[in-house]
Amino acid sequence: MPERIVAIGERDQVRAFRAVGVEVVPVANLDEAIQALRQHAVDDPATLVLLSEPLAQEMAEQLQEIRSRSRAMLLVIPSHRGTAHASLREMKALIERSIGVDMIGKIESE
Repeated sequence: MPERIVAIGERDQVRAFRAVGVEVVPVANLDEAIQALRQHAVDDPATLVLLSEPLAQEMAEQLQEIRSRSRAMLLVIPSHRGTAHASLREMKALIERSIGVDMIGKIESE
């Protein structure tokens, strides 16, 4: 089965990913985002799913549930409008769980 990368988010944020071969799923609201995430992370899992940070923050509870059932790697990407450092905090936590060491240190917004 070929490996797939999918980007889910607001049209303006994800359309550029198409230029590098990423499957783009633009969504207009939270319900569409949750449905798209379930589709591409659980039902027919891609290898990597990129999810925009604003959507990830809105669906934090659903995201955690989907992550627990998914074989796909789910990565939150900062918005083109700025970041709340959610993706960096998430990466920091993943690294700490993986190797047991804080490799990133204090995050600016903490």
